[in-house]
Amino acid sequence: MKRQSEGFYYSFSREKLAWWKAIPPEQKLAWLEEANLFLQKVMPEKNKKIMQAFRKGQTIQEANSEPEDNI
Repeated sequence: MKRQSEGFYYSFSREKLAWWKAIPPEQKLAWLEEANLFLQKVMPEKNKKIMQAFRKGQTIQEANSEPEDNI
């Protein structure tokens, strides 16, 4: 795999992919929900604001320029 100069990428073995594929979708979704709830509890407000901006398709700069009650 060609290395990128920006961002990141993941590489998994075939065994790890087979293991993940064997997990039922309901179990994967439950895990994602638990992880999301945990992150919402421990994440600093600044980070939550940035994530909300990304969901809106905004940049970090746009997120920082909006009043708190609009996020």
